[in-house]
Amino acid sequence: MKALRTILLLAVMVTGLALVSGCATTNNDNVSSIPWDRPQQWEGSGALGGFAGPGGMGR
Repeated sequence: MKALRTILLLAVMVTGLALVSGCATTNNDNVSSIPWDRPQQWEGSGALGGFAGPGGMGR
């Protein structure tokens, strides 16, 4: 029973440390003012992102 308690305590501690550590960076040099969902110039415009559809490019 003591081994089960030790394993459970260890699992709770590891989970707690994983949640507290997180993945965020404190390096402010990598911060960008451009949103990630902003389309690039080559991606086309429109609701479908430049997709021509079944009619082809010329129709």
